[in-house]
Amino acid sequence: MNEVRRRRPPSLVVDMLQVTFMDSTGLAALLSAQRAARGLGTSLVVREVSTFIERQLRMAGIYEVLTGHR
Repeated sequence: MNEVRRRRPPSLVVDMLQVTFMDSTGLAALLSAQRAARGLGTSLVVREVSTFIERQLRMAGIYEVLTGHR
């Protein structure tokens, strides 16, 4: 997050096209990164999720929060 702190981009995009597996540790890392980005005035959005990752995000109740989609 040092680079985000220095550059202050309006948003960060996490491209998950190549991600095939994610567990609770990965979910927690995404939420932590989003909170940190928000604290710096930057949004964090997850894009290009596979069906498996979408299912994981939805089961955790954070799909809309991280992707901005319903």
